[in-house]
Order: sequence, then structure tokens, then C-alpha cells
Amino acid sequence: MSKRNSFKIPFFRIFHVLVDLLLSLIVYTIAFLLRFDGAVPQSELSHFWLFLPILPFIRLFSNYINGVYAHIWKYVGIRDLFNIFRAVTFGSLLFVLCVFLVRWNGFPRSVFIIEWALYFLAM
Repeated sequence: MSKRNSFKIPFFRIFHVLVDLLLSLIVYTIAFLLRFDGAVPQSELSHFWLFLPILPFIRLFSNYINGVYAHIWKYVGIRDLFNIFRAVTFGSLLFVLCVFLVRWNGFPRSVFIIEWALYFLAM
């Protein structure tokens, strides 16, 4: 008899990833709204919509690489906060790189800083 090896992902991990996806979308939206005082100009909406589906996956990749999903968040210590800081910073740098690789010159640079700060606080 062969024992079947099945890969099971616990529900709390799936929930954590889904919350992070939603969180990154909300933070990105709020960063744009803060940058433009609540009224994003029509000319800037193309920047917003272009990177809206990309940023959450950058964030998930960064969180995974930096060990944010490595354990249960029952107790959070200094090492965990450092991992979160590193994940948020790495994700923001990947986001900046992605924007500049696309050569989107008109992207508001202040959104990078606002999004980084809000995402770090939200995590």
C-alpha cells in the first residue's frame, strides 16, 4: 500500500493570504487618495489602474520570501517586526522597480512613500 502524500494548506494560512491581498489593495487605493486629497485626477487614473492588479502579488511574493507566512501569529516579537519591516521595504522596492521598468514616467513618486508607510502600519 502506498501512502498518499497530499499537500494541505491550513485555512488560517489561506485566510492570512487573502487578508494580505485585500489589505494591499486598500492601502494602494488610500495612498492614491491621500496623494490627491481625495480626488484623483482623470489623467492619473491610468497609473492607478495599471498597477492595481500587480501590487498585491508583489506584496505576497515579498511577504513569502521574508518569512511573514512562516508561522502562526500568536506572539509577535522584535524579530517578527523586523521581518515585516524587511518584507514591506522589499515589496516597495520591487514596486518601484516594476514602475520604472514599465517606464511609467508620470507615476506620482509620493505614492511609493505613502503606500510603504501605510502598508507597514497596516501589517
